[in-house]
Parts: sequence; structure tokens; C-alpha cells
Amino acid sequence: MATSSDTDFKLLYDSEYEPLIQRVLGTIYGQCVGDAIGLLTEFLTKSEAKKAAELVWDVNGQWLAPNGAVMRTSILGIHRYQDLDVVAKNAIAMAKVTHADPRCQASAVAVSVAIALMLQRNQKHLDKKGHYNIKELIHDVYECASKCLKTDEQKAELKKYLKRKSLKELHLDEAGKIGYTYKSMGSGFWALKQDNFRTAIQNVTMEGGDADTNACVAGALLGCKLGMSAIPTSWRDKLRHKQWLDRIIQRYFDMVGWRKVEDNTS
Repeated sequence: MATSSDTDFKLLYDSEYEPLIQRVLGTIYGQCVGDAIGLLTEFLTKSEAKKAAELVWDVNGQWLAPNGAVMRTSILGIHRYQDLDVVAKNAIAMAKVTHADPRCQASAVAVSVAIALMLQRNQKHLDKKGHYNIKELIHDVYECASKCLKTDEQKAELKKYLKRKSLKELHLDEAGKIGYTYKSMGSGFWALKQDNFRTAIQNVTMEGGDADTNACVAGALLGCKLGMSAIPTSWRDKLRHKQWLDRIIQRYFDMVGWRKVEDNTS
């Protein structure tokens, strides 16, 4: 029986699921930590973000915009990850509750399906060393997410944001457009191409804009790719309400059978 590190509460799960569990925890904690770090520069321009330490007192009192659909749907890539149709259907259903625009649904599907595919670890998405082939993974993500869109123009824009190679191309602090769903999705898929969790989240955060949403999506995708151990311990262990979160995670592990509970009634 394996456990996760925590002062008072221990996550319990069967050791046979260790590789899967580490990616699941990386997704969940990556999302939460990214959100928390991103709040430091939310709504700032890139130049202002560089002065975040000086501005923190002013920023603390600012009004926070509601989170978008793409920010909250990454968890759906974990549940029933073996079935992409179910993952996509759940992502669309959750997005539709608050976001009717098909681009919002497409971005939610893209993030959720990417996580599901990483958890599946199909050979076509792995190189000879067992590392993810991000190009192939993005290709299949696009095939699923583009089904939410009707026109070739819409599909071309989706593909453009999925394939962005630099944060500069995303213009995350663009005036009047910082909350655009493809900017957050694009941040996530840029992060997926990186190999250092701390550096990637710091870079996304320092671009300003809707930084908590962008870093949240980036953290979920990169956390799934690299696993729980890649998330800085100082970030993970100091997350507010961590023990509450771990208890929710434990309930999910038990529900899906990742921990065998012995029957002591006989």
C-alpha cells in the first residue's frame, strides 16, 4: 500500500497503480498550484508583472473575474480516461453550464482529452524512451476538440493555439482579450512542451493577463506529463486546504477501486 506525503493525512492506494496515481496527482495539484501562483499577477500586463512584488498590496484588493470553463474541466480527463468519447462528452456538458460558445467547449475538450491520452499512455503517443510524443498527442487532441466547431476558420484558429511554440505568440496580457479561452488553452499546450514545472509556471505567471487561469491549465497539463514529484514541494505542501483536497482525492480513489478496502465483517 503506497501513500502520499502529508503531515496529518495520508493518501492510500495500491502500489500497482503508482505510475497512474502520480500523473493523476500531478494533474490535480498542478492545476491547484498553477491557479494559486497565477493569482500573483492576474490582470497585470507583462511589464507590470515584473513589478509584482511592489504591486502585491494593490493587486490584493482587486476584483477577480469568474473562472472560465477550460479552467475547471481538466479533472474530467481523469474520470473514465480510457474512454475518450465519455471524456469529451463530460467536458462539453460541464462547459455548457456557463459557456455556450463552442470555442469554450472545444478548449475544455482539448485539455481534458490531452490528460486522458497521457493517462492512457498509448504507444503512438510515446517515443522510444517512453516519453510523450507531444506532436502526435496534439494531433489527436485536435481531432477530438475540433468536432465542437463548425467552420474551417474556427478549426484553424484552434489548431494555431494548440501549436504555439512561445508564450510571446499568445499575447496573454493583450488589452481587452486576456480572458479569451484559447489563450488559457494555449498556455496549457505551450507548458506541455516544457520539462520543468517551476520554470514553466513562473514564465506563464510573469506574462500577466488572466494569469491564474492560464497557470491553472498549464499546471494541470504539465503536472500530468511530469507527475506529482515534478511540482515543487514548497508549493504543493503549502497549498491552502491541502488536507481537505487530499480527503476528496481519497474518496475518489476508493470509488474507482484504486485502493482495495478489506472486508472485516466476516
